[in-house]
Amino acid sequence: MKRTLAAALVGPAALTTLGTATASAAPLTTSTPTTTCAAGFAGVLATTICADVTDNQVKFYGFADTDPRWSARQVAFSLSGSVVGGASLGTLNTSVLVPRGGTRVGDVTGTAPCGSSVTGEFKVTEWGWAPSTATVTVPVTC
Repeated sequence: MKRTLAAALVGPAALTTLGTATASAAPLTTSTPTTTCAAGFAGVLATTICADVTDNQVKFYGFADTDPRWSARQVAFSLSGSVVGGASLGTLNTSVLVPRGGTRVGDVTGTAPCGSSVTGEFKVTEWGWAPSTATVTVPVTC
């Protein structure tokens, strides 16, 4: 059993992730996900992307974090994931109401070959705003 602990300070909020992965010859449906998060550049919003890997199943999702002076408003985002050097796991382009304190944005899920790596990108795509992108790359170690 392998344990991973990561902490990322993003603007006014701190995110802590803890995951567990079980290595085996064949994927098990009862494994606990390993979660890895990475913070991006803090523009108007601070962005963080997380990847949950359970055997060969991958889920990417983002967090948009605000400062205390933020007023709730709709913001455009893009969330994508792919196998490094391979197929896309999907892309989500969406507009989300972001309240003061921030919010979780979307899910992109898919299956990746054991032994590969996957990468995800979460970014603000609001017209006229400075870029705010977070990227994470993680191994798929079934």
